Amino acid sequence: MQNANKPCIAIDYDGVIADTNQLKADWIRENLGVSISPGLCDRTRCVKHIGVEAYNRMAKVVYDREYSLQAQPLAGLKSAIPALAKLFRLIILSTRDNSNIRWVNEWLYSYGLYEQFTDIVSSYQKQKLGIASELRATALLDDDIRHLRVSGFLSVRRFHFDRDLFEDIQREGQIVHVKSWTAFLQVL
Repeated sequence: MQNANKPCIAIDYDGVIADTNQLKADWIRENLGVSISPGLCDRTRCVKHIGVEAYNRMAKVVYDREYSLQAQPLAGLKSAIPALAKLFRLIILSTRDNSNIRWVNEWLYSYGLYEQFTDIVSSYQKQKLGIASELRATALLDDDIRHLRVSGFLSVRRFHFDRDLFEDIQREGQIVHVKSWTAFLQVL
């Protein structure tokens, strides 16, 4: 268990820790015949390309156990997480519902990362920044910009994980966009 006195960082799981966005892009290509970059497979951007109904069908498959466990770690994750865990309490904050969040534990165990996290919390149908604030997180890292563009919660620094960025780091008001785990470590 990590030291409770350390500052806390809340980190999204899908598309930030596990590359489920690549699985989404593959499913969309195979089932809908549409090519979309994995970097655009967060809910907000993906729905613009394939619609809500298709996104929900895809998410039901990709967030289930079989697909969830096929996801690869994002580049740089395996070195970044232990480095962060030395300085911060790390909490996964995922919009997955309780029936699908359990696969996160299994995935973390399979990559030897489970012990690096204090907790895994579902924000299903709730406001992520609000939950991050309740958890006393000093930062939230998420690949879906809608979770970061909420007013208030000024105590939580906002980082948007966007692997399709042209530059490694871009700033937009309260939000810092980072292209990779390396960029996140640089600006944190």
